[in-house]
Amino acid sequence: MVHPITCCIYLFILVSISSSLEIQPCAVATWNFGKIAVQKCAEVLIQSGGSSIDAVERGIREVELDTRDQYYVGVGGLPNSDGVMELDAAMMDHRLRYGAVLALQGILTPISVARTVMEKCVHNVLVGEGALKWAISNGFKQDSGVLTESSKKEWLQWRASNIETSVDILHPNGHDTVGVICLDCHGNLCVGTSTSGWKFKHPGRIGDAPLIGSGLYCHGQYGAAVATGDGEEIMRTCLCSVVVELMRQGFSPGEACRLGIQRMFELPQINGDGNGDGEGGGIEYTKMHPKLTVGVIAMDPRGRVGAASTLDESNPHRGKPSFPVACWRCTSDTASFDEQFQFVDASIDGIEF
Repeated sequence: MVHPITCCIYLFILVSISSSLEIQPCAVATWNFGKIAVQKCAEVLIQSGGSSIDAVERGIREVELDTRDQYYVGVGGLPNSDGVMELDAAMMDHRLRYGAVLALQGILTPISVARTVMEKCVHNVLVGEGALKWAISNGFKQDSGVLTESSKKEWLQWRASNIETSVDILHPNGHDTVGVICLDCHGNLCVGTSTSGWKFKHPGRIGDAPLIGSGLYCHGQYGAAVATGDGEEIMRTCLCSVVVELMRQGFSPGEACRLGIQRMFELPQINGDGNGDGEGGGIEYTKMHPKLTVGVIAMDPRGRVGAASTLDESNPHRGKPSFPVACWRCTSDTASFDEQFQFVDASIDGIEF
């Protein structure tokens, strides 16, 4: 017969282990404006007790509707070369469900449409008119306000100065994606992305952001990853699937991100005619830009977060040698959001936090 005191000791040990293994909800996002998304994620995960899916959708939606702190996502984003807003968004959850909308026009919150594709549609990806038709059939309303007056004015100025030239793919003007990863109290991961894409892009251009394995990937057992930056190059390496695969092999999120970024520098040269053989008279380049700009964030089911980028002192972006990651982790029920929030700088060396 086991002595009662022994039983109490065993119970105390089990409770202690259970507490130590308690999952801390966590949310991370790309770029400085990612704080807008992360703050909403924290509200959903803690105050509402919501799922990681709810948190990702509502966090990204906050950025899509924001017109003050970002210029490449949703309302306030910049149109294609024809002056038309084409929006891309995607979501993937811990059960490997995935949904995406590409070149969606006239909808304020494409991430919410992407969620309906993930949860309701027999297909994974809907494009253009088909994506719009799906959105309307699921209760979304078209809104011309997606293209703001300030964005239209900037496009008109660009068109006036570029009227006799095509978009220069070697020197794009800018593109940022909001990418968010959330872990809820049940240990479930979810990742999502949204973007208006490359500034004044060719109509119909799709970047890495909504593409599974390139701009995002999620596996409930191993982890999730989200990327941002030069989409054409991210697609060539399927960066996010590479990072999650490295986590499956046992690498930590930070090391997986660092190794994934290393893969970017192994891309073969491509010349101007696309042959990569040095012939054809085109300009040879190793990357889409003389200076490659790519960042990636990863999170595992334990809530460990890692990030890395192609940036350093010799390759800065907007004057900075690192890529900003917005991170919130619930460490206390009584601490404020600001007490649990931090910006982390990710460079070519990688970081884990």
